[in-house]
Parts: sequence; C-alpha cells; structure tokens
Amino acid sequence: MQLSSDFKGCLRERTVTFADGAGAVIETTTSDRAGALALSLEAMPAGASGLRITVTELRFGSRVCEAAAVDVAVDEVTLSGGPSNGAFRGVLFSSLEACEPDRVISLYEISADPVFVGFDLTDAAGAWAIAQAGGTCEARADRVIVDGPDGLTVCRAAVSPAWSFEDPPE
Repeated sequence: MQLSSDFKGCLRERTVTFADGAGAVIETTTSDRAGALALSLEAMPAGASGLRITVTELRFGSRVCEAAAVDVAVDEVTLSGGPSNGAFRGVLFSSLEACEPDRVISLYEISADPVFVGFDLTDAAGAWAIAQAGGTCEARADRVIVDGPDGLTVCRAAVSPAWSFEDPPE
C-alpha cells in the first residue's frame, strides 16, 4: 500500500490503523520515508464485512498533514465445482460483484504433498474450467485487493471441497 500527498513530508512515518467495521483495531503500522506500508490481512476477523484504514494527523514543521480514512468492503466467498466433461469446472461466488471476474483459480492434486496442476481465470460470472487430472484435487482462489470505482475491496481466499476421480480415459 502506498500513501500519496502533494507534500513528500506528509508521507514519512505516518501511523496507519487497520480496524474492523465495528472499530476494533486489528493492526497498527507506520509508513516508511516514501509513504509505503504493509498491512497484514491475516488478522482480519472471519466475519468482517468491512474495514477502515485510518492515517493519523502529522505536523511537519509548520505544515499540518491531515488525518484521512478509507472504508474497504470485504466479501463473503465460496468456491464450487468438480469434474465435468473432461475438465474441472466450477464457479466462484462472491457477495461483491467486483470479486468474481478475473480471479485466478489454481488446481492442486492433494493426495500427498499438494502438486500444482493448472490454473484458469474466472469469467464475468465467476465460472472457471481447468483440464482434468487424476487423483484427489481441490481448487483455490487467493485473497486479492481490487481497486474499483467504488473504492477498495478485499476479496477473500477460498478453497473448494476436495474431489476424487480416476485418470481421464485415453
């Protein structure tokens, strides 16, 4: 994440707070000299439907760098699918429309140590398809942050139920 300001002094060493929709602080961090910072989404409460990121006021000499806040939407997501017509097919369903299209779905064979099989991008409705492989597999969607016309959206990670099937006939 990167802070922005017309005055570079307003970027350095700003205190940034990451809180859930009820205002409970999840994490607090400080930006570096260039305004870069990292907030961990790992501590985000499971049921949170919104987050607030707040930057505190800072005085830099005679200049006042104003406080700022942004609200971030958080989706609820499920990943479904299984073997169908010679491929793995499924749908990523999200409570927020911005989280369904163009998500990377990765397929892993999980009988032992997970082995990457392939990937696909979801279409506008969240549908995806990956060439079928034998064994026990699951599909995964990583957590992403989408910057859209309505602001930032956190799209949660999802894992499908495991599916077992035989190698496709040759």
